[in-house]
Amino acid sequence: MIVPNKWHRAAYGKKLRRLLAERQQLVTLVDFGHAPVFPDADTFPCIAIARNAQPQPVDIQLQVCSVPREALATLDLRSFVAHSSWTVPTARLSSSGWDLEPSGVADLLAKIKQAGVPLREYLSTSPLWGIKTGYNEAFLIDQQTRDRLIAEDPKCDALIRKYLRGRDIQRWYPQWGGQWMIVLKSSENHPWPWGQRRR
Repeated sequence: MIVPNKWHRAAYGKKLRRLLAERQQLVTLVDFGHAPVFPDADTFPCIAIARNAQPQPVDIQLQVCSVPREALATLDLRSFVAHSSWTVPTARLSSSGWDLEPSGVADLLAKIKQAGVPLREYLSTSPLWGIKTGYNEAFLIDQQTRDRLIAEDPKCDALIRKYLRGRDIQRWYPQWGGQWMIVLKSSENHPWPWGQRRR
């Protein structure tokens, strides 16, 4: 079946996770993440393959593969899955959430969780959103536009910052995509001239 990958961890996928883990033999899961499988929609699709049979009592290994966005156009999917997959014990597929990381990564995450403080606890709130501009066409610019603005007025440099999209965050490190954002303080807490006009 082809479904969005969010049900691996999201609360709304709990019943589906339980159903698959308890009544099916899960074989393969191919996660496309941000890869544009469907050109007109950003759907985070994944393919889950299961046998219509009761899970075996012995520990079965699920084959998991993550398809990188930049490789989608040129790869042979069958060959890529065969050579780029890792296995995950189906015992790690609980109804509360599926841990699909390779064993080394899963062990490292367990150490981090044991030693660190979750961001939600550190902030005393739940992080929900990144930056919202309100009008991307005005505030998100490319390298050429940044260079032109700074050439016209060097003071602009202090207002233009690099930014990362979700797709730019790789496992363990960011990969900047050459995107820039014009960052201005809100008129609610900074006396911009245009904010005075509005009042």
